[in-house]
Amino acid sequence: MTPLKINWNSFIKAYKIDPKESIHLDEDWTFFVNHQYLEEILNDEMLLVEFTSPEEQKEDSRLFDVPVRYRTKFSEMVTPVAWKSDESIKILVQCTLKSLADLCRALQFDNVVYEDNLNMKCLTTAVNLSGRAKSLLQTEEKKTEMSTFAKDKANSDDKQSTGQKQTIPKPPNVLVYTERSAKEDSFLALKETLRSILGANNYTFYHLSEEKALGYPWKENTTLLIIMDKTLKENINKMFYEYYINGGNVLSLCCRTFEENFLEVKDKGEVNIRKIKLECSEWKDVPVFGCCNISFENFKKQKFTEIAWFSDDTRRPAILFSDSEDNSGKVILSHVQWHIEIKHEQKQVLKHLLSSYFEIKQSQEEDIQLTQGYLISKQENSRRNFLKHIEVKLTNGILRSNKTVLKFGNTEKDTPSENFLPINIASNCNNFKLFNSDEYFHHLSTKTLGKILIYADMMGSTQNVFDSLQFSTPKDLGIASIASRQISGVGRGGNAWLSPPGSLCLSFHTMVSLKSKLGQHVSYAQHIAALAVVNAIRDIKEYRNLDLRIKWPNDIYYKDKAKIGGILVDSSVFKDQIHLIIGIGVNVSNSKPTLSINDIINRYNKKAAKSLEKFTVPKMGALIISKFEELVDLYENEQEDNVSALYYEKWIHSGTEVELWNGTKAKIVDLDEYGYLRVFTESEEIVSVHPDGNSFDMTRGLILPKIK
Repeated sequence: MTPLKINWNSFIKAYKIDPKESIHLDEDWTFFVNHQYLEEILNDEMLLVEFTSPEEQKEDSRLFDVPVRYRTKFSEMVTPVAWKSDESIKILVQCTLKSLADLCRALQFDNVVYEDNLNMKCLTTAVNLSGRAKSLLQTEEKKTEMSTFAKDKANSDDKQSTGQKQTIPKPPNVLVYTERSAKEDSFLALKETLRSILGANNYTFYHLSEEKALGYPWKENTTLLIIMDKTLKENINKMFYEYYINGGNVLSLCCRTFEENFLEVKDKGEVNIRKIKLECSEWKDVPVFGCCNISFENFKKQKFTEIAWFSDDTRRPAILFSDSEDNSGKVILSHVQWHIEIKHEQKQVLKHLLSSYFEIKQSQEEDIQLTQGYLISKQENSRRNFLKHIEVKLTNGILRSNKTVLKFGNTEKDTPSENFLPINIASNCNNFKLFNSDEYFHHLSTKTLGKILIYADMMGSTQNVFDSLQFSTPKDLGIASIASRQISGVGRGGNAWLSPPGSLCLSFHTMVSLKSKLGQHVSYAQHIAALAVVNAIRDIKEYRNLDLRIKWPNDIYYKDKAKIGGILVDSSVFKDQIHLIIGIGVNVSNSKPTLSINDIINRYNKKAAKSLEKFTVPKMGALIISKFEELVDLYENEQEDNVSALYYEKWIHSGTEVELWNGTKAKIVDLDEYGYLRVFTESEEIVSVHPDGNSFDMTRGLILPKIK
């Protein structure tokens, strides 16, 4: 990458590193979670970072200007300690000396990107912290999402013996292991190839790093493990081999270390990848990129079958397959790279390998066609007031953020993309093939929330719509965003959220005061949202016996068998207000990838000889938003105990055993005042615990908050 020309005088003024100074933490400062008390800082730098506030930003295209491979995400370089907000936003962060050096290098090349539509105004080293900030324990991570518990296999034998269709607890995972950050583009390319072959709504595709492989419970729900690295550390190689011999499916892409488990690997030098032709089954002379200076050596442990060859003079084996002799594990050793220049013919070969040898189910996916959005309201005056309010924030009708670009106007000729949503404001349209907006407003009973609706048949992400819109929205006009489908639904740790046809993809914005009860316990917002989903249905008299439940912290389940929805909460603080973006995904009528609300109704009708009506996406969305506003009002009016009681009625955890970070067991008691689990330990103590950050099982490795 060619270095940018930098005016160093301007650079030093904008990003200055001053002599160390003292900062006194008073009541204007607020500690982030896990920093309720100031801990001694060893070998780390404390930085004071000042950001331009969102209201001062009219346009920020940093994320779109910096290629993925060169981006340095500010949030990944530092750990936030405390913040204050006045004319600008000031955040006290902690980082290592190495991270500080990397950050300064990235600033030099103008490659740093920031979240929440912020721009760095000034960076200053800070030490000798004194005083004590106020404590405002917020959501443990800024983004919390639908995470799941371990697979529940209870009663599976009974269901199979009776011929009843077995409920799938959650979509199976396809994991791609690569430790090198430079391979992010390779992972994304392989992920898109797999999505097009296996179907975007049948599997979740995750990047598996060394940290996740060693510390997270990833094995239980994994259908396929793909190894992209050419070499592995000994402990990682041992773990992957054990996964295979215990019944796992492994696709190794030129990984010489993993091949050593089966073959005598003599040449351990650099792997040379070049274009070559491949022969596999009915396909002849398919151009691929192969590892051409290495070959499969003598087998050490078991027999392999040659299933593909390079079409050169030597006709060397390119792909080998083997079943484990004493279990159901299967392995493909491939010297073909399946992420480089993969087109239709190459996809057909990979599809053949996955289906014929791993027996992985596939489906024909419809072409993804993104559509423009529409601004809708039951009252035209509300639409006009909203447009008038945001007019000063727009540049040529455009509102930018780090994640998406919104364009308001007559957008018929604009082409939407994953990060660009044109929003047509020409008319208050309500004639959609996939969504009945009249039905939505008929069931909406709120005072504020959801009165303005941004709808699209298919968009990138309903959550990303609010990345900058949240700071441009008047408090008395609640905005909601709904899509019949979204292609970039994400969650905790970058996890995928599947949204097949028939699912509700909903996000809505609300503001709470820092001084309010919910503002002081904002992590409860996700629990209120989860309760709103369940009670939106079960508070209707005829539907009260539907066994919909809450799995902490934010999953919606049928009984304790199958996940049918979940919550994602984004929170941002500006001045004296907390902006909450509540993201909700619910399987309304889609039976895949797990189970839907209407499937549950069908089961109930058949069992109880009833004829309950099925739900629609517009009705479900409106009822959830209305119930959320109702529950927040109840919580704010000194009735938080009543909200908690309603929550415990619907959750499935009382007395449930969980595993702590040290391997010991504990039993769940209830939630503490901040929404963390309280557990009864083997040492007969009641302590609050929270997740360790893993994306696979939120009840594994629960850890104690770091409080002195």
